[in-house]
Amino acid sequence: MSTVTEYLLSDAQVAQFVVTGYHLVEPDLPAGLNDTIAEKLEGLQNNPGDAITDAVPELWQVLEHPAVGGALVSLLGPDYEVQGHRHWHCKQPHSGYMQWHQDSTNNRDRRLNRFLGLYYPTDVTADMGPT
Repeated sequence: MSTVTEYLLSDAQVAQFVVTGYHLVEPDLPAGLNDTIAEKLEGLQNNPGDAITDAVPELWQVLEHPAVGGALVSLLGPDYEVQGHRHWHCKQPHSGYMQWHQDSTNNRDRRLNRFLGLYYPTDVTADMGPT
């Protein structure tokens, strides 16, 4: 069984994150997990907002994967906290305009003390943007 320490980022990867503002993690999830999550999301009758992990508890398997944990520990330290705000933003290609929005306030700080993680259970293309 893999551990978080096996997936810690190298100094070069952390530096690249600082320069680009993102780091791509592609964990080796169990076969079919992404499809299961995508199907459950598609089957939702409404957007559960911050309760998305209650509606689709399989999402925790992604967040708790050692590769994801290794990146988070590398960037935030071993005592990072998973915040309660998590939301499903689904916008299909050519389905209309999506407004830009901001989660919380834009607090400037020299320390990396917040992290925005995005998970895509299916392939994405540029026309599905802006994120």
